[in-house]
Amino acid sequence: MRIFCLLILSLCCSFALAQTGQIKGNIKNVAGQPAENINLILKGTGKGTLSDADGDFEFNALAPGHYQLVGTGVGIRRIDRSVHVKADETVTLEIVSEE
Repeated sequence: MRIFCLLILSLCCSFALAQTGQIKGNIKNVAGQPAENINLILKGTGKGTLSDADGDFEFNALAPGHYQLVGTGVGIRRIDRSVHVKADETVTLEIVSEE
């Protein structure tokens, strides 16, 4: 009986941990060119990334909730977006940044 209870508990924990979401996106400048090496952070989380040569970026394994995406880089105006992440969903952002 004890082993059965531990098995059920471990299954419940694994399902709870699996309920995360992600943010994916792309950044372009006003000319429509990819904006690479843009520093992106989710304010207050310690999570950050850089956009790649195609302007793509992503944040994985995010707990459901509200996040403030902040981006800075050479040649663009500061990016500041509010994003709501839901469990098992991907939020896709297409950002055109002013210079």
